[in-house]
Amino acid sequence: MASASKMLSLLDAFTVERPTRDVDELAKFYGLTISTIYRYLKLLCEYGLLSSLGNGEYSLGPRAIELDRQIRLSDPLLQLAPPHARYLLGLVEHGVVAIYSLYGDRLISSYQLRKPEALDISYERGRPMGLFRGSAAKVVLANLSRTRLTRIYGEQHQEIKAADMGESLSVFLTKLGEIRRQPIFETAGELDKRSHGFAAPLFDAEKRILGSFNLIIPIEEADKVDHDSLRHAVAREAAAMNAAIQKKRKAKAAIG
Repeated sequence: MASASKMLSLLDAFTVERPTRDVDELAKFYGLTISTIYRYLKLLCEYGLLSSLGNGEYSLGPRAIELDRQIRLSDPLLQLAPPHARYLLGLVEHGVVAIYSLYGDRLISSYQLRKPEALDISYERGRPMGLFRGSAAKVVLANLSRTRLTRIYGEQHQEIKAADMGESLSVFLTKLGEIRRQPIFETAGELDKRSHGFAAPLFDAEKRILGSFNLIIPIEEADKVDHDSLRHAVAREAAAMNAAIQKKRKAKAAIG
């Protein structure tokens, strides 16, 4: 299992800033032998996750495209989202509805539906996001286990302090408890200066946090809308999605 984890961690070395890597720098960066790196690269290439460019250089492979298509066509949250997203967009003049999905200690935008001429947001589909800024992230962070939050604070306390999320673990946990008790959490201008976000948590069938369901509107529109009405609408649509996930679980259990 440890070797599989190390092998898959090679994928993290390929970024927008560094789309290609060579064998020597991968071996140096991960502290592995050249022979081990070659063995891992061979397997990743066989599964299409990486591609060899020759001269010892590699890039991400075409399997990622196949997996992205499969997610778009079959992910339960993405299948449930469209009617709820369309309803919310009908309540605002400009806006984007987005789902941010949790993996590891970060979020990624997995779904977006926007009105024509909607505001631009920094975190388009596929771009990862940290956990400490913006309503989408904070509502997810607030629903993680205490054990996990304690570990995250120990590893990233400087980032947490910089985001004004707490100068101690107790303050950090207290702030998150306040967020968790709210059905909807709002922030303004934390990720994009012109954006105001409404976020609700999404849970899996075991009531574990999956991500967040979000309505994002321009700040100038936020000054004009009925916030209570929008908060209620976002909470209701997210609750309907959570109920649908639970219903699928019960139906599957009955069949089993």
